Amino acid sequence: MATKFPKKLQLLIDDAIRHLWDPEYPEPDLRLLTEYLEVDAWNDVVSGIVGGYIDRDSLVEFMDDATLMDHIDDDQPQRITDQYRINFARGCLDSLFGETMCSIHAIDVESNAMPPASLCMMVYFHGQGGTSFYDLTICHSVEDYLESLKPETILEQGDLRDDDILKLWKNPRAKLKTS
Repeated sequence: MATKFPKKLQLLIDDAIRHLWDPEYPEPDLRLLTEYLEVDAWNDVVSGIVGGYIDRDSLVEFMDDATLMDHIDDDQPQRITDQYRINFARGCLDSLFGETMCSIHAIDVESNAMPPASLCMMVYFHGQGGTSFYDLTICHSVEDYLESLKPETILEQGDLRDDDILKLWKNPRAKLKTS
């Protein structure tokens, strides 16, 4: 069931869905939905959770041999193997996923003139600081949205193969090619 919006916001949703199907149509600024999502549609946001995520750069900042050598308490760089790097990165991923306050949510939306769509967003929730919404986007499907987040976002540990970890270790700013 699609979320019901007040008339003014529904017009914004209608414009966003029209832009989705016709890129020539101007893209509206969906940030105007934020207050409504925080207050009146919070239950829809919460029930529309897709999962947690971490930004790739939050993993990359740990991916260097000096940090790894500190972690394993070894001062001999020649002993660092690719398997050590992979295991260390996987441990960091586990830790980052366990601590993340970031999540992805999707809400079904509809327009009278167009097919249904999904309002997808990234949410940062901090117990003391409240909620922040990022990247509010109308997509054909949640899967399309998740695909658009790659390779900058890691949705689960399985998103990175061992080769991907080693490429990031050696060249952290290079874009990963998704397969």
